[in-house]
Amino acid sequence: MKMTRRLIVFVLAAVLMTAMQSIAAFGEGTSFKDVSTSHWAHGNIEFMAAKGIVKGYPGGEFKPAGTVTYAEFIKMAVVAATGKDSGAVSGGAHWASGYYKAALDAGMFTEEQIGAEVLDRVIPRKDAALIIANALQDDDADNSDTASKNFSDISGNAYEAQILKSAAKGIITGYEDGSFRPGKTLSRAESSAVISRLTGVLFKSRAAGAEPKIEDYVCTDSGKVLGPYGNVLWQLPINPYTEDYCIPTIIERTGHIYLVYREGGGVMGADCQIRLTPDKAVELDRNRSIFEYEGISFAAGSWVPPGPNNLFMKKDGDEDWTHIGNPDLLYSWSYYMDENSSKGKPMNIMEYDGGEYLYVLAYDYVKGEGTHAARERTGVYRVNINTNETVRMTPEGQEVTTFRLENGEIVY
Repeated sequence: MKMTRRLIVFVLAAVLMTAMQSIAAFGEGTSFKDVSTSHWAHGNIEFMAAKGIVKGYPGGEFKPAGTVTYAEFIKMAVVAATGKDSGAVSGGAHWASGYYKAALDAGMFTEEQIGAEVLDRVIPRKDAALIIANALQDDDADNSDTASKNFSDISGNAYEAQILKSAAKGIITGYEDGSFRPGKTLSRAESSAVISRLTGVLFKSRAAGAEPKIEDYVCTDSGKVLGPYGNVLWQLPINPYTEDYCIPTIIERTGHIYLVYREGGGVMGADCQIRLTPDKAVELDRNRSIFEYEGISFAAGSWVPPGPNNLFMKKDGDEDWTHIGNPDLLYSWSYYMDENSSKGKPMNIMEYDGGEYLYVLAYDYVKGEGTHAARERTGVYRVNINTNETVRMTPEGQEVTTFRLENGEIVY
C-alpha cells in the first residue's frame, strides 16, 4: 500500500502575533475562580467538573476546602463507577437516595456499614476507603504489604483491608508522618482527587483489550483536553478573532478517537486533527489537502488546484478532476451573513476507508458579525465518492442529514 501526503501550510504573521498575545492573556483560565492553576488538585477538579461528577456553587466558586457528606461522596463514586448519573430524587425522599440504593446494589457497602441516616453527615476517610475498595470489586491490589508499613494508625480497624487496597492503588494516600487518619474528614478537593484516581483505575481495568470511548475524554473550560486518567493530553489554542479557545469536537472514526478543531480562524486558519489515546495525543497533518491512495487522488480546500472551495477526485488514467460531494454542505459561511456572503474555507482530507467513503474536515460558521466568523467549529463530513451523498457526522459517529440556515446559524 502506497500512501503519500502533501502538506500545504500558510503562515500569516499578524495572525500568529495576535494569537500569541491572546494565549498570554487567556491561557491560564480555570473553571472555578477559587481554584488557581497552581492549586494541588486543580487538574483533578477540572477533570471531575468536565465529566459532570462535581459541580461548583453560584458565583463560580468550588470551595475546595469545604467538607463532603456521605451523600455527596456516594454520588461521586456511583457516577464514576457506572459512567451514568441517574439524577437526584425529588418528592420528599432524600436527594441522594437513588445513589445510595445504586451503591448498595453495586456492593460498595452494606446498610449495616453505612446506614441511610448518615447521608447528611461528613464522611470520614475510612468509610471513603471502604467505598473505593469495593468499587474496585475483584481488581486485586498489589503492594498492600508496603502500604501497611506506611500507616501507623490502622491496625485493628474494621476497614483495614479496604484502606490498604485503596492505598495500594494510589487512590487514597496517607500523610507524611506515616498515619492514615481514618477518622479525618475529606475536603472537596481531596474527594475530587480520590474519585478522579478511581476513574483512572477503573478505566485501566475496563479498557484492557478494548478501545477507549468518546466519553473517556473531556474538554475543560480552560482549553485542556483530558484523558481517561485526568491527564492533560492537549491544550487548545486561542482563536485570535474571538479571544477564546478554539471550539473542539471529539469524534470516533474507524476505531480511533480524534480531536478536531480549527486553529487561527477565517479562511487562513488550519483544520487540525489530533489522534487521542489514553496516554498521549498525536498531531496529524494540518491542511492535508492532497491525498493519494492506491491510484485515487483527492483534492480539497481553497488553496489547491483545480479550484477553490471544492472537493475533487481523479483516478489513474483520468485527464480531469471530478467534483465529488455536495458543495452546498461543504462550503462554509464566512464573512457577512447575507446574500452577498463570501463562501470559502480550506477543506481537509481526514480519512479514506478504501471503499465508498471519504471523510473531510470542514469548519462550520456559527453566527457572528464583522469580517470574520465570531465562532467556528470543525465538522466531520462523510462523502460517498460514488453517489456524492454528503452527511455531517456527530461526535457519536451518527449521521445528521438535515441542514438549514436559521438566523445566521447552520442548524443540524
